[in-house]
Amino acid sequence: MRTEVDRLSAALGAAEITGLDAALDPAFESPLAKEGRIAVTLVERTSDGWRDLSLMYVATPELLANGPAGGFVTSETGELGILGVAQPREETRRKVEPVTNATAVERGYSSLPGTFVTSDELRRRGWQTVASGRWLLRTDRPPTSDQLTAARELAAAAGLTIEVRDDQAGLAALRSGATAVGMLLALGVLAMTVGLIRGEAAPTSAPSRPPVRPTGTRRTITATTAAALAGLGVALATAGAVAILAGREPPGVSRQAMA
Repeated sequence: MRTEVDRLSAALGAAEITGLDAALDPAFESPLAKEGRIAVTLVERTSDGWRDLSLMYVATPELLANGPAGGFVTSETGELGILGVAQPREETRRKVEPVTNATAVERGYSSLPGTFVTSDELRRRGWQTVASGRWLLRTDRPPTSDQLTAARELAAAAGLTIEVRDDQAGLAALRSGATAVGMLLALGVLAMTVGLIRGEAAPTSAPSRPPVRPTGTRRTITATTAAALAGLGVALATAGAVAILAGREPPGVSRQAMA
């Protein structure tokens, strides 16, 4: 499979390959009468028991920068436990070990794993690393449509699945929409300002006396009010655009594939 992943990397323009390893407890004896071994898995308490969330991936500098020295790191919440670990003989009925030393982390990309065991914790428990059958391919520039098509064809021929993250088009549309909203708001405030200035500059009249021009003080007040409205419009438009864009994930690597 790694040979096929190398071909995928070449199709994507010599993408950088990061293999994802999972943790394995060599002392754990699987109760399932079948070939293979069960890797350590993060599970969550539900009303019906426990639900699998993710393999326990081994933290590496490529996957988890500035991580804690020991314990577990996960983006999951709730009542968590780990499955696939050996239990003391007096506790053989308890299959799930509660997780009490997990550090919370935000997962920036949905394609990336969100649960890790640190190297120190791996050594402390005597666990081993085993290939998970997943790789992360990263490019220094966005792959072209032809490259992605070729990669999908190679993945299908090798019996692999490939997941591609590409939010750039949606992010561009969001930026355009935010800009349009800001422009409309600014134009609305500008129209109000012009109307206010014209209304204050026009002479006032009454049936019993001649028209009266606005005084310098009134002009100053009008100009100050107009400037304040214009500044407020610009501030609101800018804040609205920034708030909309801040809700998006950072672009980071433009396109990445998980094989």
